Amino acid sequence: MAMYMGTMACVISLACTLILNCMDYRADKFKLKHEIGKSPSEANLEEESVRISDVATFPVSVWLIFLITIAFYSSVFVFLQNGVQFLEQQYGYEQKQAALLMSLPYTVSAAACPVFGYLVDRCGRAIVWILLAMSMLCTIHFSFAFMADDFPPLWGVVGMGMAYSICAAALWPCIAIVVDMHQLGMAYGLMTALMNLGLAVCPIVIAPLLPDADSQATPKEFQEMYRDVMTTFGGMAAFAVAATVMLWLVDLRSGGWLNASAEMLREHEVKVAKEEALRAQIVESTPIVYRTHTRQRNKYLTRLGIRPHHQPWLAPEYGPEGPDWLQPQFRHPDVDVHFPEEREGLVLGRRGAEDDEDEIA
Repeated sequence: MAMYMGTMACVISLACTLILNCMDYRADKFKLKHEIGKSPSEANLEEESVRISDVATFPVSVWLIFLITIAFYSSVFVFLQNGVQFLEQQYGYEQKQAALLMSLPYTVSAAACPVFGYLVDRCGRAIVWILLAMSMLCTIHFSFAFMADDFPPLWGVVGMGMAYSICAAALWPCIAIVVDMHQLGMAYGLMTALMNLGLAVCPIVIAPLLPDADSQATPKEFQEMYRDVMTTFGGMAAFAVAATVMLWLVDLRSGGWLNASAEMLREHEVKVAKEEALRAQIVESTPIVYRTHTRQRNKYLTRLGIRPHHQPWLAPEYGPEGPDWLQPQFRHPDVDVHFPEEREGLVLGRRGAEDDEDEIA
């Protein structure tokens, strides 16, 4: 049954990938269609090329995020891989009971991820959320190591699910804040590759510390055997805590945008989008503004012409007029962008060139 479920999940993933590829192809055709025949001053700016050497230009904050990802996910997933044996030997659980208990982190995360995603979007302060998740995980592992008799495993696995949910909601969107749009794919790909590298190396480190599956030791003896294992996992989580503090300090020197509030992020994004629009002197390439981390998660959709639920349009409407809230886009030569407070997205208006120069100044 498990094999069939896994095969079905792979087929669904493949189907979604093919659909996404078709949507991307359609978006590219639409883009080319509307660029043909325009003068250089009116055409969209060419996309910046991507090179492997761009990895060397990533800021320090990106590499700290990579380290946090490796340490956090290694200490979570490798523990869960060996969790059934851990509960059977240290706590005397039956195999079915242990398996059910070890499924709780995934069940909790399925329910909690949308909640924490909303809270991160609402409040901002991504580094504070990341630090909370890392601290929770560190506490859980060291509690398993040194307080096994007084620390119920149910608390540990539920807390691990909560920490996993917080990390997923706060950590991954940080890449989109500190990396340029044209480098996002490379950054996320490298982040995933390094995470998988950690998941490959960590079991090799942990395996010699694990007791044999058929060992006949007593629960007290198993506690001593697993103390080194849990201490190793706790050390990984403690390293993630230290890396998060370093990320906080680096971010403060870079403007503090990773740990900015939702309101500050929105104001910053509006300012950046407006400056880019003024530099480009065209409307079609102007980035649309979203609220805080919601914008970061949906950046890729701008290339596909998709509108997220209850969000502004990420690309011009497929028509000359666009949506009813979007004024005509092609007002040449004096076209500029303004951002009234009542609009979440981009609204276009006409202003003079002198106003543009004053705004840039």
